[in-house]
Amino acid sequence: MKKKGKMSKSISISLTIVFMLGIVGLVGQAIAAEQVTINLWTQYNDPQDRKAIEYIINVFEKENPEVKIGHRIMPNYESDQMIRTVFAGGNPPDISLSQDPYTMSKTFEAGKIMDLTKWYAQYGDRFPESAKGVSRKEGKYFGVPDTMLTAAHMFYNKKLAKSLGVTEPQNYTEFLEVCEKAKNQGVIPLAFGNKEGWTGGTLYQMYLFETVGLKGINDMIDRKDPEQGPYFTDPGFIRAAKYFNDLHEKGYLSEGVAITSFDASKMEYLGGKALFFFTGSWYSSFDFPPDFEWGFFRFPHIIGELGYNRDEGLVAYLGKMQIATTTSHPELCLKFLEVFSRPDVMHDSFFEMGKYLPAVAGAVKPEELTEFQEAMVAFARTNTGSCGFMEPELPPAVGMGQVWTGLTAISADEITPLEFCESVEKVYKKELVR
Repeated sequence: MKKKGKMSKSISISLTIVFMLGIVGLVGQAIAAEQVTINLWTQYNDPQDRKAIEYIINVFEKENPEVKIGHRIMPNYESDQMIRTVFAGGNPPDISLSQDPYTMSKTFEAGKIMDLTKWYAQYGDRFPESAKGVSRKEGKYFGVPDTMLTAAHMFYNKKLAKSLGVTEPQNYTEFLEVCEKAKNQGVIPLAFGNKEGWTGGTLYQMYLFETVGLKGINDMIDRKDPEQGPYFTDPGFIRAAKYFNDLHEKGYLSEGVAITSFDASKMEYLGGKALFFFTGSWYSSFDFPPDFEWGFFRFPHIIGELGYNRDEGLVAYLGKMQIATTTSHPELCLKFLEVFSRPDVMHDSFFEMGKYLPAVAGAVKPEELTEFQEAMVAFARTNTGSCGFMEPELPPAVGMGQVWTGLTAISADEITPLEFCESVEKVYKKELVR
């Protein structure tokens, strides 16, 4: 009898366990069935960028357990083309990061990117006007920027400068003199790789600030009529290309500059082989060797150039999150943008992990800024006028096409500065007609 009682009890317990497991299984299936996936495409490739966006995704998913963010990291140099292609094909991801403001604006006009004007009415006070302006067209908003970028400074290896007996140049003539001295002592004056073309585009724009000024650059970006200027064949645009070419001809750039990548030139600089390095403010996100000491100064002024204005420059909010109008989950996508743009989230992700200045106002306290970041903020605040990176603001075939490939061709001695300007003008006119 005792054995029978134990057996009955065991059967009862087993049935209870099976029943409970069945309930748990059904609940699990129900949760799985209710879980929503939001597809997010970005080009946050660098380790610190990846950590930053993964942190933001984790914050969002913890607050919204029914949602899974399907994050795809695109190859950096192919990302803009990939975004253009999927939007043209009618099957874009729910949310994507664009660094192509020209196409982004056109895609919004075509009704393929969500109007975020109501979202900005609720959360727009998180951003300074300069950040909101780049995401607005005719009073309507279409993107949420991630970080603020500038391109106004030249960087240098302090220890190497001391060993060469040189100091920070005060103008472009002095800069060239220092480059010559470094070259004569077997040091690469300016680590610079132009294989990808965008590095050349940024440097070319610095010369344009000197030769045609902010107005000349913005007028070129805003150009609508192929028969009305400014033209890339105007004297100021040609002179800027000549300044760019002169550095190569004088032997002041990395050897094989046309086939040297940005990362390779960065390693030359961080490895102590080069004195100067020019790039944008993402420089502060580099993984510096422990004993590496660096300084910075404003891009040297070319005395005599008429376009020069110290209170104007390049301040950009290039990366912007956009939501496709084809998404099946618009409210969840808007929730993600809210989390993405919170000051504390931006601080803990892009500032702490990525070493960038967030586009969100108040995300970083003044005492947290490095000396260079303070200079960035001061540069942005004192500007009486600014523009973004010129090439992405132009039609893709012009800016990220002919300008980039043409500057690489100059670096390879395949074309002259004049031929470069003529080729860009030809493509631009064709795009304006189309």
